[in-house]
Formats: sequence, C-alpha cells, structure tokens
Amino acid sequence: MNVANLVKLLNSGKCGKIRVENLSGLLKVAKLLKIELIKGQKTGGFVKIEAVPALLDNEEIDDDEDDEDEDEKFDLKRVKVECEQSMIEGSDSQDFDSMNDSRFFAEDLDSFEYEEGNKQSKAVCPVCNITCKSWAGMKRHVGHAHRHNKDLTPEERDVIICKCGLSFSKHAKRRVFREHRQKCRDYRNQAVMCKECDLPFLTEGHLKQHYRTSSHKSVTQGH
Repeated sequence: MNVANLVKLLNSGKCGKIRVENLSGLLKVAKLLKIELIKGQKTGGFVKIEAVPALLDNEEIDDDEDDEDEDEKFDLKRVKVECEQSMIEGSDSQDFDSMNDSRFFAEDLDSFEYEEGNKQSKAVCPVCNITCKSWAGMKRHVGHAHRHNKDLTPEERDVIICKCGLSFSKHAKRRVFREHRQKCRDYRNQAVMCKECDLPFLTEGHLKQHYRTSSHKSVTQGH
C-alpha cells in the first residue's frame, strides 16, 4: 500500500500532509526507491512532506544554445508530494516555511519563466546559469544543486557571477555572459575545454552534450 501511495504522491506534483502514523512506512519505501522525503511541520496529527527523486547517473545538463528540444529525457518533474485522499487533509496543499533545506525558489522561478517566454523553451538556472532542456528539468536541477542557497536574497539570485567576479544580470541576453566566459582567463582556467573548437564548459557533462550536438559530434571523447 505504501508503494502505491508513494507513486501517486510523486505523480500528483504537489506537496501535502501525511498522517504521523503513516510516515514511518512511507520513509522506508522512499529509502528503497531512492526518493528523498523532506519533512516539515507537524500540525494536528499530520506532517507536511515533499519528495525529491534521486538524480539519475545518466542525467546531463545542456550547455549548448543551438541544441534541439526533441530530446525529452530532461523533461523530468521536480515534483512535490500530495498524499492520496485517505491520507490527506484537504486537496490544496501549500508550500510551508519550516522546510529545512530546499524550496527551489518557487516564486522566483515562476516569474523568471514568464520573462524567458514559453514553458517548453530551454530553461536557464537563475543561480548558476546552466541551461537545461526543459523548465521542469531546470526546477529539478535547482532543487538538487542549490538546495542550500535558499537564504539568498532576490537581488543575489538576480545575477550570474563569473569565476572572475564580474556580475551579469539574468535578465540580460545570455549571449553576453557566454561571450565573456569564452575569453575570461579565470573561467577558462577552471573549465573543461573542447579540444576541437577551444570552447570552455562547466563540467564534463556539458562537454559531452556539446560533442553530441555540434559539428564535431562524431569525435570520440577521451576527456
């Protein structure tokens, strides 16, 4: 029964309240399925929870602005949990202040989404400027990679900071920062370089994605 409940909760895409007596069993199932359950306040015999599926080993984040959107493997939901009807108190659960780590900047991400345009477009992380394949994938990235950044002010989250210390507004065209980092010595010293075109990338994953989508994608990666 707990497995069925957990699957329904993940698919619902919402946070919710679970009865205290049901929490232990759900935690055991979540551990087996490698799903992180974030617990919140206890009120009236209920505990507020949020579920975060573990990142898959083969998940990669796109850093190439010309990549096509037909590949849907990043279209994974950064989901919140809502307990099924027998375990929930009301159907409209809300985010809660007592979460001890990640709220993934929900309000900021929503506003950033509309500034950037269509939901189906590639989404840029407002914290580290990584480009994800989908809006849902970007939310999931922020929830995992920046869970400890929840105390940043809106002003701090409004800028992208290069390795050299220069700041770039997230509202400016991304090409400005992209062109800067191709020439920035500090950024390039810490980057993974493409041996074919000498472009810098933040991680090996970004470089592999570049090889798959660029004109030299057939080159064997020995990086």
